[in-house]
Amino acid sequence: EIHDAEVPVIKILAHNNALLHKSSLRHQYAHCWRCKNPVIYRATEQWFSSVDGYRQQALDAIDNQVQWIPKWGHDRIFNMVRDRGDWVISRQRIWGVPIPIYYCESCGEHIINDDTIKALQEKVAVEGSDAWWAHSAKELLPEGFKCPHCGHDEFKKETDIMDVWFDSGSSWAGVLEVNGLDVPCAMYLEGSDQHRGWFNSSLLTAVATTGKAPYNSVLTHGFVVDGEGRKMSKSVGNTVAPSDIIDVYGADVMRLWVSSADYQADVRLSKDIVKQLSEVYRKIRNTFRFLLGNLDDFNPNTDKVAYADMSEFDKWALLRLEEVRQKVTEAYENYEFHMLYHAIHNFCTVDLSSIYLDVMKDTMYAESKNNVARRSAQTAMYEILKTLVAMVSPVLSFTAEEVWKYMPKEDGMPESVMLQDWPQGHPEHFNQELADKWNQLLDLRTSVQKALELARQNKTIGHPLDASVTVYAEGAAFDALNALGEDGLAKLVIVSEAHIVNGAAPAEAVKDEETGVATVVVASNLEKCERCWIHRDTVGQDSEHPTLCARCADVVKTL
Repeated sequence: EIHDAEVPVIKILAHNNALLHKSSLRHQYAHCWRCKNPVIYRATEQWFSSVDGYRQQALDAIDNQVQWIPKWGHDRIFNMVRDRGDWVISRQRIWGVPIPIYYCESCGEHIINDDTIKALQEKVAVEGSDAWWAHSAKELLPEGFKCPHCGHDEFKKETDIMDVWFDSGSSWAGVLEVNGLDVPCAMYLEGSDQHRGWFNSSLLTAVATTGKAPYNSVLTHGFVVDGEGRKMSKSVGNTVAPSDIIDVYGADVMRLWVSSADYQADVRLSKDIVKQLSEVYRKIRNTFRFLLGNLDDFNPNTDKVAYADMSEFDKWALLRLEEVRQKVTEAYENYEFHMLYHAIHNFCTVDLSSIYLDVMKDTMYAESKNNVARRSAQTAMYEILKTLVAMVSPVLSFTAEEVWKYMPKEDGMPESVMLQDWPQGHPEHFNQELADKWNQLLDLRTSVQKALELARQNKTIGHPLDASVTVYAEGAAFDALNALGEDGLAKLVIVSEAHIVNGAAPAEAVKDEETGVATVVVASNLEKCERCWIHRDTVGQDSEHPTLCARCADVVKTL
């Protein structure tokens, strides 16, 4: 090893009185990242590409031709190109793409021109780049070729190879131009280390030969690390193989994890993280199952209710859908996948599961099949399902295809969700006045639910439908509740009875400081309907169905 020779050389110099000085210096020194040994520097002749000749063009392309995602990528590559010296394009290796230069055996001058390149191209087109190594210089040069400097006809070949970054940096030509694809291409996508590598070399080769960047946009992502933020390493034993995750949870959970991460920084992956994502996936999947189950008897070609005839709460659901559609569409277009993940997750778990679908269960399960309120809710649910399945299809591809297979279809719909157009916007579904009204009502609903949960913990009630609530409110809160009505409030908070009082609450009431309303919860003293579980004063009025309320008795008679 070269370092083993240091001491013997010093001894020989000292023995011959040729050693001027010897000392030790401890300092930082470059080491190989792979084998961890000190790097040996050697002065050799190299080939260079003069970046000075096209640096300004490259900087202009960075500024004006390319979209950098995230935006800090612009400054990173701009500074690298601005401060870059000449590009060393030769490497002393015995494998790789050759540098197609010849040397005259007589005068030693290097030779490369259009004629020598054209002759070599014909050989490489048939045999590949190995033709350089397989044939002699005479076989590769044009017949009868002589040195343009001295007239000699004996030559030797360059043994250096091209820098491998020159290889990958030319892929835009080898892949796109050769196959007749668009140049510049839509996007280059790689890790954040490639501003110095592939992004950089591709830009320089393209600008030098075509005068423009080879890409319209560049997206940069971080690296996958373990749950503790450490680089994954086989020697450490902290690697997580995608195949292991897919075998346990399926490909869609793996894809969901990818969408959930803010890829602009390093992304953490561990079995615990994937397990958490599997729970999120389960909630989204269960939302689809609920929608499919409640649309089983719905024919979208004949059963839809016109938007103008739908209930306000159904219109609110479509309003929220339109807000989510806009947010998700924008997230896709801006490559902010974690934003669409959060938007869809929150929509499924909060707006749908915890609010809309929960409130609409009584309408869906207890009303008659063709009841207008039920068909109105199904119309909203169908629009939600159709839009939601299309929005998740790029991420939850297998789940979306499965949902599409079972959902009711409108005439003209394609066989696969992957052939469906992106959901069209419905600006008519957004109404700021409606949004403000229901945002207030849902805040008031949360206040009542807090009191219901406390009553359940105190064993005052079991199920919320066992409850009778009295809500005390004043001012704007009372006006909003009063406009909704006591039956509407009971349905919204899912209780059997609701009373609204304008005025101060008694001491035992549970007050919500945020909304200012107070709620008293007691157990209902009315009979419980065996079918819908709602306590009503109409239970037992129908002699044919003494255990049912009047609504359920009427519905049962139509079955």
